[in-house]
Amino acid sequence: MESKIALEGIRVIELSAWQMGPVAARMLASLGAEVIKVENPEGGDPCRGFERIKGVSVRHKGGRSIHQEMYNSDKKGITLNLKKEKGREALLRLVEKSDVFLTNIQYGALRKMGLDYEAISLRNPKIIYARANGFGFKGPAADIPSMDILGQARGGIMHLVSFPGEGPRPVSGGISDQAGAFILAFGIMTALYARERYGIGQMVETSQLGAMIKLLELPISAYCLVGHPWPNESHEETKNPLWNWYECKDGRWIVFAHLRSDPFWKDFATAVGLEHLIQDPKFKNHQAREENNKELIGILERTFLQSTSEEWASVLEKFPRLSYAFINRVSDLPSDPQVLANEYLHDVDHPLAGKVKMVGLPVQFSKTPAKPFQRVAPELGQHTEEVLTEIAGYSWDEVVAMRDEGAI
Repeated sequence: MESKIALEGIRVIELSAWQMGPVAARMLASLGAEVIKVENPEGGDPCRGFERIKGVSVRHKGGRSIHQEMYNSDKKGITLNLKKEKGREALLRLVEKSDVFLTNIQYGALRKMGLDYEAISLRNPKIIYARANGFGFKGPAADIPSMDILGQARGGIMHLVSFPGEGPRPVSGGISDQAGAFILAFGIMTALYARERYGIGQMVETSQLGAMIKLLELPISAYCLVGHPWPNESHEETKNPLWNWYECKDGRWIVFAHLRSDPFWKDFATAVGLEHLIQDPKFKNHQAREENNKELIGILERTFLQSTSEEWASVLEKFPRLSYAFINRVSDLPSDPQVLANEYLHDVDHPLAGKVKMVGLPVQFSKTPAKPFQRVAPELGQHTEEVLTEIAGYSWDEVVAMRDEGAI
């Protein structure tokens, strides 16, 4: 019996660009939703044009931008000129037959085009209107355009990941966009469930700033409840040497994670060949190790440099109570056995790029499995005629006329 897909039968109209909106829509597509991405006929999503970022090529061997592939696979793609009345009307006709309208376009521009929530919900009262921006839709910064690094800046993470004496620094990979996408997809799913129960459509909104606040809930709550900033210590100065990372002989690093270090100190010291320190007054309990942290860290640094990561792995597997991991580089992930076993990366036979690995969904369903990468990201306007005739109800003559008038 063929398995069902969770969002099969749900249609999403996506009017978004860059990262946060497209990633949220792609998550829904991977769960079976029919996602129709709407782009401007003159160039489309700016991600299509990316050539280099930070001096590094972001074009795969098939010639496309990796951003386009990552964020827009499993979607249909159409072009509509929303400056034209017929282009806007075509979008509204699609909305009438859809479940979700998803956008990260500036709301003032949408309102001017008659594509705000009030206008769209008149055409489809049960629509889930999902919108996202940089800093939230209220307050003095509501209308300020944003990109990922601005979401990180205002959200506090750039100071949180920098060590004392350093200036602020961003986290690579578009983390505020990604977090915003996850929250947006979560909101859409919740609203769809609410509609199923109560028969109502509604507006769902989030932002990069809101997503970062939630992502950093622990340090923010600590400041609000206790009144001091979250400590961010360097490897050499961390107070708990059993919550720290150390370099091995082969250049790989290993990290240990024992907040409550006393129950694990004996096993840890035995595993690394430092049994003589177990009852040493300077190290025998958590408080003593905290007071003499720099001395113990120095001892551990010299100890771990004596063996390779593989040698340490063979030693540590004999101590199952110890929590540790080797610190991966991004280049290590495609061959990490845990990544492969859990299908966090998928093998994709791409028609242009060949056989490649791509990131899927990090959640599995036993009876409604996700099915990512059923189709590659569309060419600009690839499905325009198909969508307009089969879903929006236009005749071929009307589509030709719209093209002649520059509406598509």
